[in-house]
Amino acid sequence: MEYKTNNKNIIYLDWKNKEHVIAVCKLHVELLPESILSKMGNLFLSKFYYSKLIKEKLIEVYLYQLNGEFVGFISCTNQPYTFMKIGQKKYLFLILALMGVSVLLKPSRLSLILSMGKDFSKYSIILTDFKKKFGDKMGYLVSFGVLMNNNVLESYRQNIDNIQEVGISSFLLNFTADHFKFNNKSHYYLMTLKVNNKAIKLYKKHLGVFIDSDENNESYVVKYDF
Repeated sequence: MEYKTNNKNIIYLDWKNKEHVIAVCKLHVELLPESILSKMGNLFLSKFYYSKLIKEKLIEVYLYQLNGEFVGFISCTNQPYTFMKIGQKKYLFLILALMGVSVLLKPSRLSLILSMGKDFSKYSIILTDFKKKFGDKMGYLVSFGVLMNNNVLESYRQNIDNIQEVGISSFLLNFTADHFKFNNKSHYYLMTLKVNNKAIKLYKKHLGVFIDSDENNESYVVKYDF
């Protein structure tokens, strides 16, 4: 359910609005180039992930706008254990078609598709543990990021939100907590690579609890409690 705020910088993504969908796809690819979704390409992102999943309320996306430009976003779900399974089941034929076209455009994506299940299993034990402990009180911050403004050699992350008077990255994390509280959640989690030092510093600042997510020691699950 959408959390409404008086802050005009935050825009709730409308899946029928092409400008919104184009903006979030561009942000996702630029900010999260190593994610499986980015590697699957814009077609998969725009025609399924940031359209159908939003249409079905399986994920909700908020864009952050600064001076008329979309510079950051969060993607979150109130159904952390099932949102992708439900989406895949309902849109199976669309997904297969999009994957087929994506592989034709870039054959190397075939190995990526085959590895998806293996990547999910990396943190499935932690997810199962969360489900037992927290049930429907757990939310998931699926994706999050704020652009770097390379043209002026500074980061949009250093800009201060004019309502909360904190950096945009901190504002979006605060907003994420407000979204989940509004949706009757007591906890939420996110994933981050251990090499992402800037993100880890931010999450520690916001008192996140860090949990090793896989045997390869490559990433953390970061959990927040309200």
